[in-house]
Amino acid sequence: MVVTSESKTQRTGSPTKQRPPGPKGLPFVGMIREYASDQLGFLTRAAQTYGDVFVVPIMGEDIYVFVHPDAIEEILVKKHAQFHKNRGMKHLSVGVGQGLLISEDQVWKQSRKLVAPSFKRKQIATYADTMVRHALHHSKQLQQAAMHDITQVMNHLALDVVADTMFGASIDEHGELISEAVDHMMEWFIQRMRSWRRILPPNFPTLRRLRAKRKIQEVDKVLFRIIEERRSSSEERNDLLHLLLHATDEEGNTLSNQQLRDEAFTIFVAGHETTALALSYAVWLLAMHPERQQRLCAEVDEVLQGRPATADDLKDLTYTNAVVHETMRLYPPAWAMGREALEDVEVFGTFVPKGAQIFLPPWVVHRDSRWYDSPEEFHPERWIEKPASQRHRFAWMPFGGGARICVGNHFAMMEANLLLATLFQHVRFAPIDQEPLVLSPAVTLRPTHGIPLHIRPRNLA
Repeated sequence: MVVTSESKTQRTGSPTKQRPPGPKGLPFVGMIREYASDQLGFLTRAAQTYGDVFVVPIMGEDIYVFVHPDAIEEILVKKHAQFHKNRGMKHLSVGVGQGLLISEDQVWKQSRKLVAPSFKRKQIATYADTMVRHALHHSKQLQQAAMHDITQVMNHLALDVVADTMFGASIDEHGELISEAVDHMMEWFIQRMRSWRRILPPNFPTLRRLRAKRKIQEVDKVLFRIIEERRSSSEERNDLLHLLLHATDEEGNTLSNQQLRDEAFTIFVAGHETTALALSYAVWLLAMHPERQQRLCAEVDEVLQGRPATADDLKDLTYTNAVVHETMRLYPPAWAMGREALEDVEVFGTFVPKGAQIFLPPWVVHRDSRWYDSPEEFHPERWIEKPASQRHRFAWMPFGGGARICVGNHFAMMEANLLLATLFQHVRFAPIDQEPLVLSPAVTLRPTHGIPLHIRPRNLA
């Protein structure tokens, strides 16, 4: 993507209430048809045409889109108190309740204080062996297959990891149920956001919403039963649910059963869906670039010397980490973020009215030639030549940023690196064809038709 070196938005002087530039669309429906048919391409082309700030009319309201890191930093950091999550994200409360993903104000602050300590680096390092154990198990299974849809493999692997680290053995037989509930929730969200249904009240009983709600109610029975069993048990455990059950803040507050359920479901969604997608895209990119796959394998062999990976190895897996960074640049699982203005506010020299719905798409930012040379190319080496710490902190933002940065970001990065290194200790991947991926952007960026790949045991690679 190429964006003009200077934004078309005027940033000098006082902002006017003039509407920013953008496509016009049809009366009332606006650009819903064009946007729904190709969200990624539509936003990319709009940024190329209109600059760093533009407005997209959809179903009777203007959506303000910001694609400059400075503007995104204003919204997520400098003026974060003037924004809430947008209305679209709040529809996910059908599944995640009032978990950290969508809760606001005092509810969010209290939950963040209680949840965040469970994701400190020292604590998450204790889950490294669990992650590697599951990756080894799936690697052995892959050695028996000639080809496979890698998205299914990574879904099952990430599901096993998050179920074990979140709940321990108590959730083993229910992991697939939760995964199905997440799928139904995502399908309902896609249908709502890409059609006229977005104007319906959030609780309007569409068929897809009712299906999702029924599945989530089944999940709730399992989660509340596990929570009650844990509350009555004195057994010491090292899973996240145990830590959340015993978390207290400075006032002695703890999480209620409902809060525990909401945070558990939120962590499950975030820890399963996004990690599985990041790993799927990483394996596909390495399969499409065999010379880079070989470089990663050489590093894994040199660092691990045939033994299982540990948390201590992460500092030496520099190319593996570069692959993870580059994958999440090109294919960020959380491809867009949304906010709503709580009051009239100036952002990046632009007047944003109270109630305006705001869109911040990492997909567009990450592929901007101002921040990355040859932005469409898979080039992991760029993260060794110039690490993230030397770049604008909002030119790479797969986990968001500011006060509401994903609480599990360190967990996710450790998991992605360890699982990727372990898989490539034992198997190699090759493409079945050279066709580009067809992507389905909703809450997360999913491959529409999966990612089929050839799989070979290492000794035959």
